[in-house]
Amino acid sequence: MVTEIAANFMNIKKYCMKKTASLAFVAAACLAMFVVPSTVFGRGPGTSAGNILKIDTGARPVALGGSYCGISDDINAAQYNPAGLGQIQRQEIMVTHNEWFQEIRSEFLGYGIPLNEYWSLGIALNYMYVNGLTEWDETGNIKGGKFGAYNGLATITAGTEISEDMYFGVSLKALQESVDNKSSLAYAGDAGLLCKMDDFRVGLAVQNAGTKVKIGEDGFDMPMNIRGGVSYAMLENSLLVACDVNKPLDNKLEIRGGVEWWLAEPFALRAGYRTNINKNEGLGISAGFGLKLSDYLIDYSFLPYGDIGNTHRLSLSYKFGEGK
Repeated sequence: MVTEIAANFMNIKKYCMKKTASLAFVAAACLAMFVVPSTVFGRGPGTSAGNILKIDTGARPVALGGSYCGISDDINAAQYNPAGLGQIQRQEIMVTHNEWFQEIRSEFLGYGIPLNEYWSLGIALNYMYVNGLTEWDETGNIKGGKFGAYNGLATITAGTEISEDMYFGVSLKALQESVDNKSSLAYAGDAGLLCKMDDFRVGLAVQNAGTKVKIGEDGFDMPMNIRGGVSYAMLENSLLVACDVNKPLDNKLEIRGGVEWWLAEPFALRAGYRTNINKNEGLGISAGFGLKLSDYLIDYSFLPYGDIGNTHRLSLSYKFGEGK
């Protein structure tokens, strides 16, 4: 009897300690989001390079409005919160094609693998390109020539469970930008934390801290960003609600939200919204769906940009191998 009471007391103590640590993490995440020195994050639009780092990749996160920092339960964690990679249970591979506006396109390939019970590793390649750009001279006159612009990004991510339901991860990135006959190579890194409390998750990530991108004689900062996110699963995990708060280096604070509803096991509907949208970039809404067929997953997202044009993303994922 005494032994049973003592065991129950220890379980209650561990639970309370876990909740206290989780709540402390939530408080720290909120503090980091809103007490950021303006001298670090206040340089204005157009003052950073590395546009490929600002563009969402996977169709599922895009359909959710980019609110993925507090989810990050697949290879998409490489972009939103590297800590989330520690959650993957099996090997997975994902390919994405992005038909962006103004004939800009991008391709994404990601692979995640659980190395052991605690660690997972991810490798991601992203390539964005546009051709047929008109060449202008310094006085604003058309020179008649055409040129292209290309961005390539390689990311290595490692995520681990540092304690029960608490994850930590880091990413290392190599970025190459080419415009006409000028190119630059730069490096950056991310670090993130993610905490799970029953059906509630909260994440925090510092992204794109790195070297300058030099194009010719000009040097530009990386698009550094602090991202915080929460998600909550309900109705036996059939309904997922998420929200992210971002503070980019070169822009205002933005809020992103999304909802995912699994109507049945194979089919999900998604919708999202993001703030801080230019009046010419549409309403900030997004939508999409997911179709799960055994170990395969097909995701589609639609994101309108108003007068600029519409964007479409299609992601194909496959999970395989034994679980950890």
